[in-house]
Amino acid sequence: MAKWAVELSEYDIEYLGRTCMKSQVLADFIVELPQHFTSPTSNEENWYLYVDGATSQHGSGIRIRLTSPTREVVEQSFRLNFTATNNESEYKALLAGMRLAAGIGVKRLHAYCDSQLVANQYNGEYGTKCGRMDAYLKIVKELAQEFDHFMIDKIPRSANAPADALAILASTSDPDLRRVIPVESIFVSSIDAGAQVNVISTDPMEHADMDDETRPNHDAEPAVEPADWRQEILQYINDGVVPTGKWQSRRLKKKAAQYAIVEGRLYRWSAAGILLHCISAKEAQRVMQETHEGAGGNHSGGHALALKIRKHGIYWPTMVSDCEQFAVKCEKCQRHASDIHAPAELLSTTTAPYPFIRWAMDIIGPLPASHGKKFLLILTDYFTKWVEADSYKKIQANEVQNFVWENIICHTDCLTRS
Repeated sequence: MAKWAVELSEYDIEYLGRTCMKSQVLADFIVELPQHFTSPTSNEENWYLYVDGATSQHGSGIRIRLTSPTREVVEQSFRLNFTATNNESEYKALLAGMRLAAGIGVKRLHAYCDSQLVANQYNGEYGTKCGRMDAYLKIVKELAQEFDHFMIDKIPRSANAPADALAILASTSDPDLRRVIPVESIFVSSIDAGAQVNVISTDPMEHADMDDETRPNHDAEPAVEPADWRQEILQYINDGVVPTGKWQSRRLKKKAAQYAIVEGRLYRWSAAGILLHCISAKEAQRVMQETHEGAGGNHSGGHALALKIRKHGIYWPTMVSDCEQFAVKCEKCQRHASDIHAPAELLSTTTAPYPFIRWAMDIIGPLPASHGKKFLLILTDYFTKWVEADSYKKIQANEVQNFVWENIICHTDCLTRS
């Protein structure tokens, strides 16, 4: 090895020893002596059994629901023609389901029932004090030996609603009547507003005995959509067609001066000299819906919506009123619009607009006597916060009038004149 390493060194070839042979030997062994593995079948996967029993004054019934690993369902209801208690019917439903699963070759079964007694007695948490319950339990354990894996769990009644419903149906139905009840759905109420029934008939004599008021009118013309407002302007600009009336033709000529046709489309000149694309009323509905609640919509009000559409270069004559009506009918705007906090009346400010126009008066006292005076009369200007004050032994109407005359009226009058 050393000689070969020296000889090969000039070719920049590096020799590495062989790694552990354990993995390679194991792979060669599996290839030479392959083991016949069985692919997992549906029998080696869990099947699910839902059972329920019901007892009423009319009799007893059971229901089983067996679900395969591939989600195929087998359902069956039975009526018990012998007297049984509610617990006995639960055991009978479990036995019927286990026999059905064993008959089709199920090897792994997981059962569910809403009876706490049956589940806990099989799991060993409850004892069997009644001889009939002990006999049922022994049969269940014997049948469980036929499965490679069997277990039973207790589930709430709400999770076992389908089985419960069919068990009640079996317990209350006629024992001598065997039938299949189809269940269909009705999607429209019979009393909803706008519900109509359309009768299609190819027989012309079917309505012969009807009078003129009740006979369907097949010759009536279909409802005609309102005329496009652009048609009158286009006819005048292209062909010079005007209404027969004098004032109607004069009004059309004056209005058409604001419009232009570019590549077969009608445009209107805005005040800023921008061409606005004119659209029909049907197209306006789509434009309002997309602008109001589309990808870039912000659920704005009617006037703001009209301005936003106009900024996009679109116009029709009644766009402001149409946008206001469209915004009012928006359900999301009505549900999530912010509350209006503006007062019902205009707010009035307490601050005076200029100095010495408004004063605040207050009386303070009685205070500790100083030279026989215990009260203070204070007036404060709202605008400049100027304070005028004087002390008194007692404050009556004459003192207040004299104070206001001398310190407020005369003093401020001199200030304003100067």
